[in-house]
Amino acid sequence: MCKLADRMARTDPYSDIPMRDNQLEPSLTSLLKGNTAVFILAILKEGPSHGYAIFSEIAVRSKNVLQFKQGTVYPLLHVLEDEGLIQSEWCETAPGNLRRRRVYSITEKGLTELSQRLNAWHIFSQAMLDVTGVKSDLGRT
Repeated sequence: MCKLADRMARTDPYSDIPMRDNQLEPSLTSLLKGNTAVFILAILKEGPSHGYAIFSEIAVRSKNVLQFKQGTVYPLLHVLEDEGLIQSEWCETAPGNLRRRRVYSITEKGLTELSQRLNAWHIFSQAMLDVTGVKSDLGRT
C-alpha cells in the first residue's frame, strides 16, 4: 500500500526561476544542475511523494528561487531511480479512484548518497565562506 506524503502544491514548479528576465544567471544554473538530486533526496527522506509534489516542495522551501520546468523533472527522477537512489511504484490517488500516479521513495543507497553529498556541500560552502570572507546567514529559516 502506498503511503503518500501530504504535500500540497502551493506553487507552480514548472515555471522558470524568477531571476533576470525569467532566466537563472549562468553561475546559478550550474549550481542547480549539480545539486538538484540533493534537493530531491532531501524531500524524499521525509517520506514518499509524487513528482509534482517533490518539486513544489523544493520551490516552497527555497522561497521560489528554485523552480523547475516539466521537461527537467521526470527525466531526473528516472536517472535517480536507474542509479538505485530512489524507487517508485504506481498508486491510486484515492481509494476507488482509477487515476494513478507514480510515487517515489528514497532507498538506503539514496540515504547514504544524500549524507555524503550534504557533507561535501558543507565542507565546500564553509570553504567558500572562508575564502571570500562573506558572513554566513545559516541560521535563517
